[in-house]
Amino acid sequence: MSKKVLCLLLTVIIASSLIVSSVSVAFGEEIETLPSTEPPSGIVSEDPSASYENQMLPVETRPVSKASHPVLTVIAISNFFGRTDAYYDEYTDEVVVTYYLRSMKRLQDTQWEIRYDSSVLTFDPEKNTAATVCPLMSDSCYIQSDTENDRILFEASSLRLFDFSDKQSVFAQIVFDVKALSPSDAEITKIDLTINELYVSEPNPVTGFALGSKTSALVSSSKVDNSKASDKSLLTKSSRLTPSTFREPDSPATADQIVTTAPATKPAPTVKKEPVKKPKEEPKEERFELINTGKWYIAALILGVLFVCSAILFVMRKRDIYND
Repeated sequence: MSKKVLCLLLTVIIASSLIVSSVSVAFGEEIETLPSTEPPSGIVSEDPSASYENQMLPVETRPVSKASHPVLTVIAISNFFGRTDAYYDEYTDEVVVTYYLRSMKRLQDTQWEIRYDSSVLTFDPEKNTAATVCPLMSDSCYIQSDTENDRILFEASSLRLFDFSDKQSVFAQIVFDVKALSPSDAEITKIDLTINELYVSEPNPVTGFALGSKTSALVSSSKVDNSKASDKSLLTKSSRLTPSTFREPDSPATADQIVTTAPATKPAPTVKKEPVKKPKEEPKEERFELINTGKWYIAALILGVLFVCSAILFVMRKRDIYND
């Protein structure tokens, strides 16, 4: 190898070492800085003392009738069940009358009719089916509406008997629609239940059919048996109407008065956003930056290569001088 080639190779090695050293310093430096701080976020708080407009829910209003008496009075009477009364206002749409019975003996046969005033009440067959009029007799009963005479006819009979002994159950229940009522005119109407026939008996332990020897009439030809034997066969009986809706006013009402009903509301809490406070700008201080030049052994290796190459060049140059 000639001296020129060797000198060129050493020059390339030295230049490469300088480049590698520069790149290592450039990419290996890490500047230590203080962590940045974010400004505090806005604070949301409830201020119950802040002003707030009351937003009421939709209000139900309706006029108060001039009359201090109920617009509709319904009296339910019967030749067998007790009497019950109820009082209603002009907003009543329907009235339900129910007769309850509990008997020590089981029912075998019954026939009854209900009379009402069609100018005040109307009977809707769709609302009064066998399942609603008398659930315990629905499989063996017949219901007929006699609109010409304002009455409802019912009859049921079964040798398998109808069991009313467990608890007080519905014997008859009718739903009446109420015609339009005038607030200024009071209506008094009656609902009259007449039991025409009501027979009770006991089942045969083997066949389950009614025993003829144990059959007795609680009502026959609309006449009620008030004997002690009849009382022993019965436990309880009662009648009931839809609860009254009429309430007497505390003071005399006028045509201009209005009843206003609305659920009580309380103001909603006010949500207030406090403005975001910016941190005060402090004067910038001069800070010394720490520079990391990379791995120490890489720098030592590069310096070693530079030292060896420089020594070789120095020796070769020295020989050339002496040879000349």
